[in-house]
Amino acid sequence: TTRSLRRWGDKGALPEPTRTGVARGGTHNRWPAWSVARARWVRSMLDEGYTLDEVAERARALGDIPAP
Repeated sequence: TTRSLRRWGDKGALPEPTRTGVARGGTHNRWPAWSVARARWVRSMLDEGYTLDEVAERARALGDIPAP
């Protein structure tokens, strides 16, 4: 969900999006193309039982690499 993506980004598990102009529905966000693979990886790590803080720590170590 959008809420999950925001929370994951706030923790550092996903890169920060580039926020573009405001529209009727709110702001528009643009993430790097590799963010989809990273989000899938985050979800799989959470499903395996890792905490969001643990996943975020690993994600920060990866830097701009999409996912292992």
